[in-house]
Amino acid sequence: MLTMLSIAVGVGTIIAIVSIMAGLDGMVTREFSRMGTRVLYISKNQWGGEHHWRAPRIGEKEIDALHRVDLAEYIVPTRETWGGLSRGGKEASGLQIVGTTQDYHLVRKIPLGKGRFFTALEAERGRHVCVLGAEVYKNLFEEGEEPVNEYVDIENLPFRVVGVIEKQGNMMTNMSGLASDNKVFIPLAASDRMFGRWWGVEIMVSAPSDELVEETEDECRMMLRAARGIRPGEDDNFGINKQDYLLNQFRKTTRILWAILVGIAALSLLVGGVGIMNIMLISVTERTREIGIRKALGAKRSYILMQFLLEALLVCWLGGIIGALVGIIFAGIISLISPLVFVVSGFAAGLGFAFTSATGVFFGIYPAIKAARKPPVEALRFG
Repeated sequence: MLTMLSIAVGVGTIIAIVSIMAGLDGMVTREFSRMGTRVLYISKNQWGGEHHWRAPRIGEKEIDALHRVDLAEYIVPTRETWGGLSRGGKEASGLQIVGTTQDYHLVRKIPLGKGRFFTALEAERGRHVCVLGAEVYKNLFEEGEEPVNEYVDIENLPFRVVGVIEKQGNMMTNMSGLASDNKVFIPLAASDRMFGRWWGVEIMVSAPSDELVEETEDECRMMLRAARGIRPGEDDNFGINKQDYLLNQFRKTTRILWAILVGIAALSLLVGGVGIMNIMLISVTERTREIGIRKALGAKRSYILMQFLLEALLVCWLGGIIGALVGIIFAGIISLISPLVFVVSGFAAGLGFAFTSATGVFFGIYPAIKAARKPPVEALRFG
């Protein structure tokens, strides 16, 4: 029973780990897809590359150059800083204050729960209007209270609320900054007056379709190089980034974690395998007379070998089935109490079955060979 339990723990751990990792991957992929798969991020440096502190900042010249890109659907500059809001004695601190333009919510596909996003005129003139994330609204307003046209103070300056964004994410995505729940959006011109523009902006450029992302990137690069006077053969002094990089980095990290955890689970199977070998050796000894009788009646060595090997495999498979059920139930419970997507991975089931079968064959073959090689006469004398 203890041997079967070790197999069940090993297989259950593999199923649970792979299912949870698949759920985590599904959740992150879903959040990244919300960011827009055809959006390019123009910034001072290339993500994952060497940071050049003296590289020229992205500013008005680059924004003007990108507006000449024919394939660009939207050109949206953003400048983010951290700050706090207050209203009627309530405060919300540690928020991302995003200075941007009227098309931000279209590029990032952000649905509005109340009101609207600010208009092109409000953005151009830097009006003191703002759009609140769902958590910011929850912290500053009573439940059900109408926020539109109410005022909040951002860094002690009054801003009129024109809209509230629908709740976007969860604890994990809010912590990573992927979701907009803890953000406040104000016109870029208002942000410039309040916080300055010395550190430049990041510019989102939306391609018209997934198929035209590469062409849009090439056109953006050409315009930026021309605007900065970069000669042929010289390296770019700016970065054109895509979310694929972030997604790949995440998957590299989870693959390493996944390998470590599966290695730990494999140790449980190893312990279970040793237990199976001991049990089968005891079984061979106890059933020596039975082996002798079968051989005297004409049973071949291969039949005896297959019988004991199959018994070892059955013990492993039974333990594996119990472990798989426990692993699936555990992964389901985790998905219920967390933002992870519930995924029953066929790959995990196949991996668990392969590990279990390999354990049964590897640790069951020696007792099976020992049983098959017993001389019939000596076996009949046993006991």
